[in-house]
Amino acid sequence: MARIRTIKPEFFTSADIVALSPLARMLYIALWCEADKEGRMVWKPKTFKLRYLPGDGCDVEALCEELVAHGLVRLYVEGLAWIPSFTRHQHVNPRESASDLPAPEDQKPSLPRKVGKSTREAVFERDGYACVRCGATDGLTIDHILPQSCGGPHIPENLRTLCRTCNSARPVSGDGLKEDLARDGHTIETLRVKFGIDASISDMHAQVGKEGKGKEGKGKEERVEARASRFALDSLPADWEDFCRQERQDLDPFATFDRFRDYWRSVPGAKGRKLDWLATWRNWVRNERADRPKAKQSPDEVAAEAIRLMEQRDAQARAA
Repeated sequence: MARIRTIKPEFFTSADIVALSPLARMLYIALWCEADKEGRMVWKPKTFKLRYLPGDGCDVEALCEELVAHGLVRLYVEGLAWIPSFTRHQHVNPRESASDLPAPEDQKPSLPRKVGKSTREAVFERDGYACVRCGATDGLTIDHILPQSCGGPHIPENLRTLCRTCNSARPVSGDGLKEDLARDGHTIETLRVKFGIDASISDMHAQVGKEGKGKEGKGKEERVEARASRFALDSLPADWEDFCRQERQDLDPFATFDRFRDYWRSVPGAKGRKLDWLATWRNWVRNERADRPKAKQSPDEVAAEAIRLMEQRDAQARAA
């Protein structure tokens, strides 16, 4: 069964992808649709040919061998295959059925999408049901000390109780995040070492700011631009979900995040860069229209609605 998947712009310039033949690249993308939510699939090259390359005169067995040889697909047990990087790069619908295929021996279990109820309660109890920064006892939330966008895990050592105000004031990227962590004697690097996070994974650098390009002394505007970043998250962080549920009970957090992510990835240039994506998310949630069941629309109505939404988002982007 084919499934909807996403593709990142940097895919096309990745060294291991550039090394593939053109049809092998196309087949690799197609296999994302074939794989289940854990990146596993039944390995049937002839079926792949009929399903994904029906009009191409090619040797699908050779294309499959090419993907395996480059380590992009790994075969295990008889008739099964696994895409090792799948769960790191795909934003899978939480309602998608769980994998019913056995896991490869060396596949690490997927991290949970959000903090479990028992863990949340244990953290609240440990912190005395009060914000660890200001002592407030109302509007409590669970905060990741090292944000999920930097690889922060859902473990008690990385979790703490913050009130909504203190949580909202926390930056999640750039120098602001570094200064915030320093208040508690932490750095991004020491926390990654503590939690055993592989800092070589490029996704984890996406929200921590980027080093500026060009010569020094080019002016304040260039230095600020260098600290801003494009939106890089594929899945909804737990603290973002908590904010949405607490602020707007009429919204589906995951559907709202999908709209937020797709919009900001489509905004070009400097307008698509932000210093604080968490603050941008909060403003989006506060201004988002309520989710309502929609009647079936004609193609013309769908097109008109899409144009209206784009105009609305453009207006929000200009105001931001």
